[in-house]
Order: sequence, then structure tokens, then C-alpha cells
Amino acid sequence: MKDKIESLLANEILKAVLFVSLPFALAVFMGAVWGLVDWLRTYGSGTAAFPYFDQSQSGLEFHNRYQPGTFFGFVETAVNWYNMSFRGGTRFGSGLGFMGGAFLVMGFYKERKVFVRTVAGMTVGAEIGARFALNLGSGVPLFLVGVTVGAIIGGLYMSFGAAPSKAKTLPLKVLSQV
Repeated sequence: MKDKIESLLANEILKAVLFVSLPFALAVFMGAVWGLVDWLRTYGSGTAAFPYFDQSQSGLEFHNRYQPGTFFGFVETAVNWYNMSFRGGTRFGSGLGFMGGAFLVMGFYKERKVFVRTVAGMTVGAEIGARFALNLGSGVPLFLVGVTVGAIIGGLYMSFGAAPSKAKTLPLKVLSQV
């Protein structure tokens, strides 16, 4: 019995890790798609077809406001990495893929118990809030507000709004053969 519970728990943890990483995978995929669209849109201007593999002609230099090694410094480094990695059309596409993947994950958890739905909603809501905050700006305080508000809204939505349906199904009757 103990082995069965451990196996079930390991299976659920593996699913959760895969579901949380789904938005990141879709962000990279959609970023590549929109990078290609951006290249087709600006054909002949020297834009790379796949900016992920493009060696930038000009070095990107970020002016850090926060001390490296601190929490705010880590968040600033992560935001700067994202801004450097997703340039041009890939930034738009990665946002679409990231948010779309996060909403897909919410759909996977809507039939679960309220605690699991709430944790999933908070996790994925924080991801949505983080990416949405990057639509508005790249500042660390704005990013952290986006993460916090996203986690709260995602958790509340998944606890109360995404509950399994309590409506009874309609009875099925066999139609008479005429």
C-alpha cells in the first residue's frame, strides 16, 4: 500500500512539473513562430529568421539598479535575461505562448479538489501575472506586483470559479424506431 501511495505521489509531482513547464515550452515555440513571422514581415532588412540563434551586432548592456546577489538583483537579472533572449517578434510570440500555456494548465486542473486547484491557480497565475507585468514594463517592483496579483487572482479563480460542474446530466432516452 505504501509503495502504491509513493508511486501515485511521484506521478502527481511529475505531472505538476510538466504542467508548470508547459507555458515555458509554448513560450519558446510561439516565440520562434513569431520570430519567423517578424522576419517574413521585414524581409530584406537584415533581421534574423530565428533571433534565438542570432549573434547581436550590438552588445546589449543593462544598467542594474539593484545589488547583484540580493533578491531584487536576482529578479532584475531574470527580467534582463528575458528581455535579451526574446527580442522583436519573439517577445510578442513568447507572451502569447506563455499565457496560452498557463491557461491550458488551469484547464487540466479544473476537475481536481479545491486545494490542488488553488495551488495550481496560484502557481500558474503568478506566471501569467509575471508575463503580463512585462507587457507594461521591466521594473522589478512592477514585476513583483504582477507576480503577486497574478497568484492571488489565479488562486481565487481556481478555488471558486473553476469548480467542477454540479449540474446533473440530462437523462438519455433511446428514441423509438419508426
